[in-house]
Amino acid sequence: MLVVETIGKMRRAHFSQGRSIKQICRDLHVSREVVRKVVRSNATEF
Repeated sequence: MLVVETIGKMRRAHFSQGRSIKQICRDLHVSREVVRKVVRSNATEF
C-alpha cells in the first residue's frame, strides 16, 4: 500500500523535476505500473 508521502514524491519528481517514470521507479523502488497509475490520476490515496 502506498503512503501519501510516497505519492507526493512521485508526483513532484515527475511534474516539478521532469524525471522519467523509469528514474522514479529506480529511486523509490516501486513498479512502473504503480508510478504510471499515480501520475495519471489525481488521487492522493490508493
